[in-house]
Amino acid sequence: MNWTAESLRITIQAGQLLTTAFAVAAAIWAFRKWRMKEELVPRIHFEIDIIFVGMKDGKLISEIVATMENRGIVPIKIKRFFFVIRSLKKEDSLEFGGDEIRNQLFFKNKVIEQSFIPKSWDYTFIYPGVRTEYNHVAAFENDLDFVRVEGHFDYPNDVGSHHAARVRKVPSFGAPEGNSR
Repeated sequence: MNWTAESLRITIQAGQLLTTAFAVAAAIWAFRKWRMKEELVPRIHFEIDIIFVGMKDGKLISEIVATMENRGIVPIKIKRFFFVIRSLKKEDSLEFGGDEIRNQLFFKNKVIEQSFIPKSWDYTFIYPGVRTEYNHVAAFENDLDFVRVEGHFDYPNDVGSHHAARVRKVPSFGAPEGNSR
């Protein structure tokens, strides 16, 4: 093959054009892969539970535990992080809620609503790969039969919220204090 200056120039331009086309295709592929994986989207594993510890002065001592694990690749800031405990008392009859709670059993008695974040904090955060627990110790009247503990938190900048819940039977701790004979 006889390479002339013109054919060499055309070959180099074609190579540059192919290199540019491959670079653009690679950039599009990388962007689409990033969008499909949504790597910057929060990936929080969130659970909430209540542990019944015992009785003291006629009150049921309990610990509310919220467990969060950041399974994503970016730190997550959390604001407005709280729990609500609702109950069915021993004398309550069963009622089912409407569409707003998907016709589930309705726990009509609000026992407590409390923040996990102190008022002096603007937010809390969880780094990637970190699992952390937030807890609150409370005392309730001893007339509860079942409780539903609900945890809620909001992401900053109004990008959404996250919820978790658990239902527990309140255990019997035997005779009330002072009547143990």
